[in-house]
Amino acid sequence: MKKSFVDGLKEMLHIETALPRDVVVGVDFGGSTLKVVQLSKKQAIPTLDTYGEVALAPYQGGPEGKVVTLNIDAHTKALRDVVRDAGVVAQSAAITLPYGATFTVVLTIDSVDPTEITARIPVQIKNLIPVRLQDVTIDWFPFAHDEAAQKTTVMAVAVHNHTLAQLREVVTRAGFSILSTELEFFSTIRVAAHGDKAFVVLDLGATSGKVYFVHGGKLVGVHSIASLGGEGVTRRIAAAMGVAFDAAEAKKRDGAVPVPDEILTQAAREVSSLITSHTHAAALAAAPCIVVGGGARVRDLSTAFGAALARTVELGEPFHHVAYPQILKDTLTRMGGAYAPSLSVAYAAVMTK
Repeated sequence: MKKSFVDGLKEMLHIETALPRDVVVGVDFGGSTLKVVQLSKKQAIPTLDTYGEVALAPYQGGPEGKVVTLNIDAHTKALRDVVRDAGVVAQSAAITLPYGATFTVVLTIDSVDPTEITARIPVQIKNLIPVRLQDVTIDWFPFAHDEAAQKTTVMAVAVHNHTLAQLREVVTRAGFSILSTELEFFSTIRVAAHGDKAFVVLDLGATSGKVYFVHGGKLVGVHSIASLGGEGVTRRIAAAMGVAFDAAEAKKRDGAVPVPDEILTQAAREVSSLITSHTHAAALAAAPCIVVGGGARVRDLSTAFGAALARTVELGEPFHHVAYPQILKDTLTRMGGAYAPSLSVAYAAVMTK
């Protein structure tokens, strides 16, 4: 029987499963920030306790908004700082694996048998990823089966073992037991989902933008769009306004400036091309687009992307899946999309029986 990706991670990271789940903190290791969301289950209802975010570049002496790679000590300090400042009291954590820690490829396998597919994927993937197979954990997810041709289209995902070990050490050093580990894009689409309808997710991270295609309730495509990376967008805004990087980043985060038109045009062209060439092009042609990620806080984003993509575009509102004080409604609606992965993994963990 094929071992699930999560089971493989649990085995590798020695994750305990018999841990209390009434209070859980979700941890999202981003390229420029680290975000946490603590949820608790109160009368069977997932409830927001607290949330927080900390910029990572200052731990290396850089300005907020820049993408950095911290060592374990600095990363642990960042996690401890945001946990302290947010008032997190959970002892169990659910973490997301950043997109940058994965190598994702789409393959067509001449089989519809899961056992054969599992055996053949390493053979086909070894020349497509820039690392040795023994250095990664590989799993796959089917996109489509062609019974007549005896072919299966799959997304194969390889996660670097070194990254997994580092993230585990950061979390455990900060005093948490690890409940679960999940790929970032699965966390994101869980809280962006529109039932079984086809939809597109635009995840605006610091390193790059990612576009996810969902059809029939399943993830059927993952692509990276470099021009939508938050750090690069800030650099363009800074150049256009003639201000320093940190000033441009502050204005972007406060929603005081829009995304430059040339970035919107380029992104729309890439997304449209990806959709047109996709297997589910017909279903995705008019599918709504949900925008999440730190870049979702940019001013007038949904209106601008809606015009550029010629489709309905709305900001993701992951906090609508949980109970929270109504006084926070406007704030969480405006900036909640940035917390999609951290909220989603906490939600999944706290709601597991």
